Amino acid sequence: MSGIEKAIAIVGSQKALAEKIGVSQQAVGKWVASGEVPLKRLAAIERATDNKVTRYDLRPDFFGEAAASVAAG
Repeated sequence: MSGIEKAIAIVGSQKALAEKIGVSQQAVGKWVASGEVPLKRLAAIERATDNKVTRYDLRPDFFGEAAASVAAG
């Protein structure tokens, strides 16, 4: 499961996530399809999921795998 899919599962739906972060459901759907969440949306998704999904989960291509393991623990 990708980071964005995990975030959606935590909040309940694409629509719920979109409402929590102030974007359209279509935008969230596009992120799921492309596998890439815009960097400017990462902090809002972290807040919406109570930090259960982090920027490292959402964009390991940008923040790196090593950073993800440091953040986890």
